[in-house]
Amino acid sequence: MLVKAGKYVDISGRCYHPYLAYWSNRSDSNLVDLIGIMQNVFSQEPPVYAKSNVSTQQQQQQQQQNSPTLGGYPSPTTSLKPAPPILTYSPQTTNSSTMSPSQQPGVIQRHNRYPASTMYGPSSQQLTPQQAQLYTKLQEALLEFNTASSREMDNLVTVNKQLNDAESRTKAELQNLKEMNNKIQFNIAALTRCIEQLNAKIEQIRSWPEEPVDEIICGSSVVHNQLFELVAEEIAIEDTIYYLGKALSQDKVELNAYMKHLRNLSREQFMKKALIKKVKAQLGHVE
Repeated sequence: MLVKAGKYVDISGRCYHPYLAYWSNRSDSNLVDLIGIMQNVFSQEPPVYAKSNVSTQQQQQQQQQNSPTLGGYPSPTTSLKPAPPILTYSPQTTNSSTMSPSQQPGVIQRHNRYPASTMYGPSSQQLTPQQAQLYTKLQEALLEFNTASSREMDNLVTVNKQLNDAESRTKAELQNLKEMNNKIQFNIAALTRCIEQLNAKIEQIRSWPEEPVDEIICGSSVVHNQLFELVAEEIAIEDTIYYLGKALSQDKVELNAYMKHLRNLSREQFMKKALIKKVKAQLGHVE
């Protein structure tokens, strides 16, 4: 087999295609699509060709004539059987103008990335039964591999889409968490400042001197001070009578004791109220 220089292959066997030229510029470049493209291209323009049988037989005859004999016996090369014929591939040539878009070079179908293996290959007349059986098995294995690869690629595309969606959601969630963290940090700083201000106020209040309450709450004269004391005593008697009534209702105080204390407290309360009224009249607070 020899390399046939063409549009997509040079004489050294190096392949070229626009898909390879723009490999780094595309994010979806992969080997599976590249193999499918090159297989489709090579089915239209084979990159190799076989030597003819005539030239091979001529070379063998020339070698036999030029080889010396040993002791009258022919050389070992003369007793060799002729080489078996080389299997030639006969690719089907089709007109590019009548081809469908999926059959033109460089066009890939989504669900059938590889062209059918029957587009090129040895003819059935040149194959032995064993070779034909092997060729059939290879075709079945290739078809099964193509089907499994297509299914796996579809699954990978689905998983890739799901991962991209999950990545987008994760990024959005991270952004929300960052914003929430910033708000929390701002609130913590504000609360810290308020706590510091409150602590400063508390320390300032504690440093103040204690004020005598009795001296602050007092009247401007002796009569006013007497009025304050009388009102306080009268209110205390009123509270005492109230709690005595509750104790009687709960059977904590006997009736005789309750009546005795009630009479004494009522008499004292009456005297306090009369004295309060007299002091108010003297001060000019007539009710």
